[in-house]
Amino acid sequence: MDKLEQYQNIIKKILTEYYKMTNTQISKKCEFEVSERLAIDETRDQYIWFRFGWEDKKHIQHIIIYLTVKNGFILGGRRCNRFICK
Repeated sequence: MDKLEQYQNIIKKILTEYYKMTNTQISKKCEFEVSERLAIDETRDQYIWFRFGWEDKKHIQHIIIYLTVKNGFILGGRRCNRFICK
């Protein structure tokens, strides 16, 4: 397994575990029509975890975390903060 595949597997595993933990907690509240989604694009090595829906008449769109793998680096952002990992 090369470095890219290792990065892909680690990212998918961590994001999926956190997504499952938090999504279970949110779904129990069910006060608003807001849900979270995890989108994985393996072709472009992009991973996004986001929240969307409606709270009363307010439209909710929020990126929780965005990651991509480019040139041997994991690049990403979380709530408008950017970071780079190697």
